Amino acid sequence: MNKNQKYQDVIRSFKGLLEAELPFEVHLSNICSLLKKEFNFFWVGFYKRVSETELQISSYQGEVPCFSINLEKGVCGKAAKTGKTQIIDNVDDFPGYIACHPEPKSEMVVPMSIDNRVEYVLDIDHVDFSAFDSIDGQNVELILEMLKTKLSR
Repeated sequence: MNKNQKYQDVIRSFKGLLEAELPFEVHLSNICSLLKKEFNFFWVGFYKRVSETELQISSYQGEVPCFSINLEKGVCGKAAKTGKTQIIDNVDDFPGYIACHPEPKSEMVVPMSIDNRVEYVLDIDHVDFSAFDSIDGQNVELILEMLKTKLSR
């Protein structure tokens, strides 16, 4: 099964889970779990904007995370500030990279905007270099659109 087919399986499963009337945070946890299991990612988690300068951990799957991230630092900060998906092939080459753990070598962070403001970022870490590409970015962006739709209901 190729990567795109795996994402389609995750999306189908997640659509079913989104039908349940659960707290939004549970839906965040569910997608973290589905993505981590299907792709064997090192870490998958959401950071939520709590101020103009700070993100804090929300739902996640994996090792104990960094709890707070300044918007001026790291891949998560850049995604939150720019509103654009960040795909980093080698985290050691990213200026201001925040290493919560030594294992990850590549990272993808996808922002989720609500009312034209980034309110969440989905951070995904992998132990291999260059683990992410446009297929990952496009599919995770689609998943976050599904979450936004659920939130607006």
